[in-house]
Amino acid sequence: MKVSDTTLKFIRDLITGDRGLSPYKSGPLLVDFFNKFGFEDIYGQGFPSRWYYTEERLKALNEQNRMDEVLVTYLHPVNWIDNEKQLNGIVDKLNKYLDYEGYEIIIKGKGIKIIDRKTSMLKTTLEKELTHEGIQETLSKCELRIKEGDYAGAITASRTLLETILLYIYQQSKGMEYKFDGNLPKLFKEVLKILNLTVTYNAPDSVKQIISGLISTVNGVSGLSNTLGDRHGKLKDTMFPKEYAILVFNATKTVAEFLFAITCSNLNWSKKES
Repeated sequence: MKVSDTTLKFIRDLITGDRGLSPYKSGPLLVDFFNKFGFEDIYGQGFPSRWYYTEERLKALNEQNRMDEVLVTYLHPVNWIDNEKQLNGIVDKLNKYLDYEGYEIIIKGKGIKIIDRKTSMLKTTLEKELTHEGIQETLSKCELRIKEGDYAGAITASRTLLETILLYIYQQSKGMEYKFDGNLPKLFKEVLKILNLTVTYNAPDSVKQIISGLISTVNGVSGLSNTLGDRHGKLKDTMFPKEYAILVFNATKTVAEFLFAITCSNLNWSKKES
């Protein structure tokens, strides 16, 4: 998760306690907090101002797309056992900033959950009706993430688009929900069967080779997005440079547009195309 400079500065003031909305943290407490994310800072003589130190550490974590970790750690209910009302007020105020970023924080049970509204909204729209316009809109927003430097987010959103399209095709053709366990390559192969794109597909060998390549492509997108989900706070942004995000985006665009075109043809869904 990556946020704008305006939101970052608000988070900075929350953590330092300088806005009066949250408890004040001294220099040593700030060092203890940020060392939880892999830093090895030592508080002592010559230490910078509290706000400057906090902002610099937040900028570094923001560049690594780790702002979600910061917020979940800071806002975890266990840290606010005697100040639940204050926590609720902070979350409400913070959500006004995050709304512009496409995120929302929810206090769920004994934990904190951050919802990516950008991906969720796109998925909901395409779940209702699969249209060419909807696919293009989603692809545009994936591409925007790349331009904004959110490469991990672009990869995740690309996978979500493929997942949503495949589930829609399966459910509409079978008349029943698919018991999806997160295995995207398996789901893709099931949909290929529905679309009669198996090895018995009546097409030139060169076309079959391309379809085989699409299977490998979906496997790759799935594997890379799964790695994102397994980061456990240790993922560095250099593991997913811009070139990887562009590769995944373009691969997703190819697979998504092919699936839509062949679905319209095989299942007579041309009326859904805008």
